Amino acid sequence: EVSENSIIKGIIYDEQTSVENPLNNEGVILVSIFQDKKIKKQFIGKKVNDTFSFDAIKAFPNKKDLALLINKKEDELPESLVLSVKILSIKDFKKAELNQDLWNKIYGDNVVTSHDEFIEKIKNEIANRRTIESTFKLKLDLRKKLLSKVQIELPEEFLKKQLKQNAKKELSDEQIEAEFNYYLDAVKKQLIYAAIQKEHNIKITDEDMLDGAKIFVQNQFRQYGIYQLPESYLNDLAHKALKNEKEANMIFENKLEEKILDVVKNLVTLEEKEINYEDFIKKLKEELILFHGGDDFEDDLTIICLDLNKKGL
Repeated sequence: EVSENSIIKGIIYDEQTSVENPLNNEGVILVSIFQDKKIKKQFIGKKVNDTFSFDAIKAFPNKKDLALLINKKEDELPESLVLSVKILSIKDFKKAELNQDLWNKIYGDNVVTSHDEFIEKIKNEIANRRTIESTFKLKLDLRKKLLSKVQIELPEEFLKKQLKQNAKKELSDEQIEAEFNYYLDAVKKQLIYAAIQKEHNIKITDEDMLDGAKIFVQNQFRQYGIYQLPESYLNDLAHKALKNEKEANMIFENKLEEKILDVVKNLVTLEEKEINYEDFIKKLKEELILFHGGDDFEDDLTIICLDLNKKGL
């Protein structure tokens, strides 16, 4: 039976296709990546040869995963999509024995050779996740400080018309009013960043782009709990990411913001605080709700931060 840790291989099709003529003959689905609890529940308990349907857009918040599953490009994905899957096989993760064989599988041959080293590695990985979250929190704090210190008057009515015209789908006046403050802050942030970039002569080099591409690739794998990648594999995937125009633009913007905020850090006094992790989560979630305009932050906070970071938010 399918469990929360199962890897499913199945025939994937939609309303326009069929089991005989599917979108993917051998689609692979990791049940653990589903963030929607109702959809995850649909999968639990299913068996080989079972067929059922699910909301693919809700199931795969990461468009890249969905595009890969149905053999399409990200920009070809519809706004709504119900997929059906006929299960061909089910594989499960089971607890392994704590021995050299396990450590070699996780970290490579003889990188870890004792239980103490294994625990130390895990501690470092946890510290890495906390660093991602605290760095994201600092980024929000620095943005907030910039927006509060720099007063910019903008033509709001003109921007509302522009927002309505440029929207991919039709927006009502009520929707525009609800989202407008986020949009206004984004425009102000762009203007402030452009001024800092010009004043401090900030440039993005090829080395910066490659470094940013490696971070981009690592962050994608970290969302699935994979922290160790062979350097040659990482380099190969980084160069592929740079050939994708959309991903290259995202990497450029993230690297530019990183350099701009490094400048800002030197213009302010940073006060480091030690805080209980549960209190930190509560504080960061409150800011994410205000910043992101949602309240669905019950899932892994590190993944949320990585995902928002990846999107340049």
